[in-house]
Parts: sequence; C-alpha cells; structure tokens
Amino acid sequence: MKKYLIILLIICLICISIVIFFKKDKVKDDEENMQYNLKINVNDYDLIFALEDNEAVHELINKLQKQNIEIIGREYGHFEKVGSLGFSLPTKDVYIETKPGDLVLYNGKEISLFYDENAWDYTLLGKIINVNGEDLAQILGTDDVKMTLSLIEISE
Repeated sequence: MKKYLIILLIICLICISIVIFFKKDKVKDDEENMQYNLKINVNDYDLIFALEDNEAVHELINKLQKQNIEIIGREYGHFEKVGSLGFSLPTKDVYIETKPGDLVLYNGKEISLFYDENAWDYTLLGKIINVNGEDLAQILGTDDVKMTLSLIEISE
C-alpha cells in the first residue's frame, strides 16, 4: 500500500511539472505574439497609431515595454514634428510620400510625425487611427511639443 502511494505521488508530481512546463511556454508564446498600438500623448491628447511590422517597430516596442519615452517634437517645415529618441533603431529606408498622421523613423534616431505631406526616404513606423489630418495639425500646433510614447495592448 505504501509503495502505491509513493508511485501515485510521483505520478502527480510529474503531471504537475508537465502542466507548469507547458503553461510557461504558452505564456512566453503569448508575450511574443502580443500586439500593440502606439499611443503618443501630446498637448493632453492621446494620438493612437497602428504599427507597422518591421525591425525598427519591434525594437521600439522592446524599449517601450520597459518604459515610456519622452521626446521634444520640434516644428520643422510647417509639415511635421521631429524629435530625437536618444537611441538608434534599425532602418529600412524607402522613398515615402507621407500623409498627415504618418509616423516615420528618420536617420535611425529621430521620429517624425507628419501633419501635412512630404516625401523622403524614411522607415515607416505607423499610421494614426483616431484623428484626421486637420485635427492633428490643430492638436500639434505651431510650437515645439512634448511627446510621450507608450504602448497600448490590442485585445483580441
């Protein structure tokens, strides 16, 4: 009888170990498959961006999972706000004709948020999904702005 209890206990421990092992892998897979939108708070308004699927975005998400990023968006050319990230991201620059609400990586270390059109070689990071171009220009204004970048987990 004692022998059967020991065997039963060992079987239970093995089963528990297997469940824990597979649950840990599932949590890891879920974290890797998590999807995000980017939120940029500027002038007390939350701008929401659908993100591209590229190496620069993946690196940016990794940074934002650790902490929010604050940048100063400098007015440039009356069509965009440009701010230094303080670090570099991988680039895959291609010629882009930007539209209001496009968010791009410039020179690997600066983010540009367009509120009007332009064309240049950029790495596209995302596109705004909650504001139109005219409203975006009003939100951003004509002065330099503080922009706080953070992540929003997309629920499925």
